Amino acid sequence: MSEPPIRHAPFDMRVFTREQEPELARCFLERQDDALRRYGCRAARVGPDGEGLCAHFLACCESGEREPVGGLVLTLPEREGARLPIETVLESLAMLGADERIYPPSWRTGYLGSLWMAERYAGSGVLAGLMDAGFELCCGARMDCMVGLCSPHMLAPTLAYGFRVDRRFGRGGFFPYPDARYMTSVVYREM
Repeated sequence: MSEPPIRHAPFDMRVFTREQEPELARCFLERQDDALRRYGCRAARVGPDGEGLCAHFLACCESGEREPVGGLVLTLPEREGARLPIETVLESLAMLGADERIYPPSWRTGYLGSLWMAERYAGSGVLAGLMDAGFELCCGARMDCMVGLCSPHMLAPTLAYGFRVDRRFGRGGFFPYPDARYMTSVVYREM
């Protein structure tokens, strides 16, 4: 059973795993794909699956509804040696070797990503509530460090939560991903 919803009126924030709520997870990923497709960057979706990983979905739903209108995914390693989705992306861009980890020991590092919001809520302030709930989820995970991929339009609010740009990747911390239209950064926050 998933945890009770976190209230951010008029929205509920539901935290769950794919095993707890398989239908909600499927709907979440479909809506996320739709949101990313609007910006022509569906390739940016980093799958939360992988050996030794546990994905915690945070779905933003209108109060009393079950279908998500936004969300994010916190991917946590369950054991040492589990490869985070961000490490797979950086390896595919030749920025990290196959045997390298983004932050040793990476099994105490979580990946926060897959942030999306339905178009009808763009500019409404709902995203701030979602980020607040996501940050609460990160703090509760008791990781040493949280990392993510951050697009330019989300950089300022992400930095406001205490994340920093990791300048080891790209040029001065910026690189084209998922394509040349977006200068993405690796961001991190030590907890």
